[in-house]
Amino acid sequence: MFRIAFLVIGLCMLTSPLFAEEQRTGGGDEDMAARVELAQEMHDIWPTRDRVQKAIKIATQSVPPEEQAAFEEVLSFTMDYAAIEAKSIEAMARTFSLEELQAMVAYYGSDIGRSAEGKRDDYIKVLTPEISGYVDKAIMTYRYGAGAEAVPKTK
Repeated sequence: MFRIAFLVIGLCMLTSPLFAEEQRTGGGDEDMAARVELAQEMHDIWPTRDRVQKAIKIATQSVPPEEQAAFEEVLSFTMDYAAIEAKSIEAMARTFSLEELQAMVAYYGSDIGRSAEGKRDDYIKVLTPEISGYVDKAIMTYRYGAGAEAVPKTK
């Protein structure tokens, strides 16, 4: 159960540009072609296939070990990498301003940006158990009332 929750969180973190709402802070459709070009550059830096394959590896952890290979095969077979990448490029171009995309390409395309990005998984591995502890505690509180007095009341 908890693995599935973290699977969902992990997938969201890895694929967040796919589901971004149109929340750009600047620019209009007049610079869309330039934003699409920069979004494509970002996908050259952050290949969609690699991100989806990482998400698949994470997803396989949610099933028993003897089923993981078959589950990974099914997940891999059902992915339309070209469609996912096209949607991701479109979402990125609509979400980020021209200036933001220029800064992203400059940073993540640089040696230091690639180094930092390469450490993201290590960072997530360190942080995930900490978050997991809080989620477990919250679930226990929600289900069994343990420590409920410390939990803020909601409407």
